[in-house]
Amino acid sequence: MEQDRAELRDLKSADQFLARLAAAEAVTLTDDYWTKTLPTELAISAGCKCVRYLF
Repeated sequence: MEQDRAELRDLKSADQFLARLAAAEAVTLTDDYWTKTLPTELAISAGCKCVRYLF
């Protein structure tokens, strides 16, 4: 997280910020993210919530 903040400090304009945001989005939100990673994370987090209320 600190590295992300450091990269943002170097940006001087809104256009640079938007370009950095688009680059991060392109790397993170791939087709695999939507079809595999996100559904798995949602299923795991939903399961954790249910277990917590059993006790």
